[in-house]
Amino acid sequence: GRPAHAEPPPHMNVDPALSALDAFDRATSLFNAAGVPSDWVEAARLFHISADDENGIAAAQFNLAQFYLRGQGVLEDHGKAAHYYRLAAEQGHLMARNDLANRFFEGDGVGLNHAEAARWYR
Repeated sequence: GRPAHAEPPPHMNVDPALSALDAFDRATSLFNAAGVPSDWVEAARLFHISADDENGIAAAQFNLAQFYLRGQGVLEDHGKAAHYYRLAAEQGHLMARNDLANRFFEGDGVGLNHAEAARWYR
């Protein structure tokens, strides 16, 4: 199989035949009862399809942020994690708001900014 940390090739991030909702459903179907996907790279690829803009599915954006934060299915990148947390947080995803606030509080993937952290903690 593919290594668990491999970045999906850019051409794999878009599948015009697959809607955002279909991609999200396929990605979540890869997870077992313990919350572990059978294929991290494929789950990341599918979450990219369903998350990649401000109109993306907030839960997919949050999950993709978690993948980037931990280097699961993608190369670890805390800046990208913060980006996807922000997309989800802007749609009202509460866990993403908290995790984005944590990024600002710690200066992890974004500039250290306690005022911005406080805004997202509210």
